[in-house]
Amino acid sequence: MHATIVRIFFLLALPALIAAACGSCIGDTEVRTISQKWLDSFSTGGPPVRDAATRDILIYDEGATNGSTKPEVTNIKQLEDIISASAYGGGGVTNVTYSIVFTFHTCDRIALRWQEKAITTDNVGYGRYGMPVRSPFQATITDFYDAVRSRRASTSSSKAQISSPWI
Repeated sequence: MHATIVRIFFLLALPALIAAACGSCIGDTEVRTISQKWLDSFSTGGPPVRDAATRDILIYDEGATNGSTKPEVTNIKQLEDIISASAYGGGGVTNVTYSIVFTFHTCDRIALRWQEKAITTDNVGYGRYGMPVRSPFQATITDFYDAVRSRRASTSSSKAQISSPWI
């Protein structure tokens, strides 16, 4: 039994060990830069998301998919379309700001706890909830993502806590 547990642990740790041996681990000084680039992609007038994500990005977001475990996004084009068609494309929120609450990482994954603040410019919904025009909106979100290959997000999983008097 002990040998089986050791083998399972080794197989789970193997990708990180290979990355470490190749010198491609995410460094402590890179984590905030990679994380801020990811967040800035969603800000009004921010840099293109292509600068922060790989072409084959997968995004899992239970809030956006109403609890489904299937990915909401399976490539960069879908992500660009979602950003431009959503409130972030200028049709629902303004004064969007992001702040990093904390980060931690392994060799190949980043955990990012961040906060978003915005003001609605239209009747904006999140899931089954709606917020009227000129409403302050705040969300605290945790993202876990793989960023080792190109220092861009390739897989992201989000969990949000929405703070608003309408939710």
